[in-house]
Amino acid sequence: MVDQFEETLATQQWLSGAECGDADKEAFESMGHNAPKVTTHPNTFAWYSLARHFKWADEMLAKAAPAKVEVAAPVQQEAKPAKEAKPAKEAKKEAKPTKEAKKEEPAKQEAKKDKKPAPTPEAAPAEDGEQKLSKKDIAKAKKAAEK
Repeated sequence: MVDQFEETLATQQWLSGAECGDADKEAFESMGHNAPKVTTHPNTFAWYSLARHFKWADEMLAKAAPAKVEVAAPVQQEAKPAKEAKPAKEAKKEAKPTKEAKKEEPAKQEAKKDKKPAPTPEAAPAEDGEQKLSKKDIAKAKKAAEK
């Protein structure tokens, strides 16, 4: 049945011809809630999707009971064992920064202070004949300067 619809719908939009008609209504009613698969019957699927929007189709589907679909129970995975907690003394040792790391921190802070921000395009006035940059271009330039 669906194969016949597919063959007909390969050359025309509706089973009745150029417009939706009685043949489309009968075919839709026979299919009910069972929409064709798009992978195997693409033309029939498109037809079904269009026909579904008619008022008569809504009425037909409301009368017909939806097809029951059995759903497999979800598969439960076994719980993974929790990682062993480290003793408190070892955890504290790992958390403390070393003396070398403490010496590097002030040097990094000074280097940040020495860096001057790159000049932004909005700081430079536009000369005659040059176009002003848009807000998007300015935002891009700022992001590039931050990197």
